[in-house]
Amino acid sequence: MSHEPKHGWRYGSKCWGTKTNTFYPPRPRGEYRDVADEAKSVCWGTGEHDPECPVRKNCLLYAIERNDPHGIWGGMSNRERSHLLRKFSSLQPGVTFSQWVMESDGGVKAKQFIKQVPRHEEGPDSARRAS
Repeated sequence: MSHEPKHGWRYGSKCWGTKTNTFYPPRPRGEYRDVADEAKSVCWGTGEHDPECPVRKNCLLYAIERNDPHGIWGGMSNRERSHLLRKFSSLQPGVTFSQWVMESDGGVKAKQFIKQVPRHEEGPDSARRAS
C-alpha cells in the first residue's frame, strides 16, 4: 500500500517551489499574455536543454477533472483546456480524454492544438465570454 498522497505527482513538477502567481496571470489584458507565456514555458519547456515538465499531463488532467476555471495548468489556460476538450470529444470515440493524454500522443497533439486556438489577450473571464 502506497503512502503517497493522491496528488503526489505534484512533487515532481518543474514548477514545485515557483511562486503561485506565475500560474495565475493578472486580470488586465495587457499584462496577461506575458505572465501566461512565462508559465506555459515552464510546463512545455523551451527546447532541448529545458524539456517539458515530467508531470505536465497529470497537471492538465487534474485541472480538467476539477473543472478549474483559473490559471495555467499543464501548459494551458482555461480557454485552451475547454477548447481542447470540445475538439477531443468530436475526434476520439471510444477513448477517454485521460487515455488519450496519458497513453497516446495526446500530449503532443495538445501542444500543436493550442497553437490553433484563437489567441486573444485572454483574461480569467475569457472562456465565459467565448461560450
